[in-house]
Amino acid sequence: ATPQRCDELIQHFLPEAGWGALDWQPLHRGAWLRIAVPGLLFVAAITGALCWRFGAMGLLALLLIPLQLWRAWRIAGACGYADNGRLVAWRSGWLSKTWNFAEIGKIQAVRLSQSPLDRRLGMANLLLDTAGASPFGAPLHLFHLPMAAAEAMSARLVAQLARTRLQR
Repeated sequence: ATPQRCDELIQHFLPEAGWGALDWQPLHRGAWLRIAVPGLLFVAAITGALCWRFGAMGLLALLLIPLQLWRAWRIAGACGYADNGRLVAWRSGWLSKTWNFAEIGKIQAVRLSQSPLDRRLGMANLLLDTAGASPFGAPLHLFHLPMAAAEAMSARLVAQLARTRLQR
């Protein structure tokens, strides 16, 4: 569906959620670097294999490094998160855009996590699992948030969930 049609459907089924007025926040300022790491490791592995097979000509694969950094920067710029007290939303994708959201009243589990690299860069991830979600579907996962924002959102959601009765 087009983004406009998706907005209409969300507004129709969740009129009180405030989807159109969400205040989208950017990811951590170093998220592009964190996103780039797997691609850079792949380029390093390919370069090593090509150098082993073809000698110094394999170093040409290092020309992929700027492409990987640019790609990561574009992805990080396209991602964002929003929380308006009624729902938590996540947008991702640069070429193919995706929006995911969960009503706070349906969240049943919150997990704050960090890898050693995330900890070093000052960012964290939030995993939100909802009641009635498919066991085969992915929970709402917010990646590369600033640590202070992730901790504050996690604490607020946990406190709000403790006061709220789970909805079906």
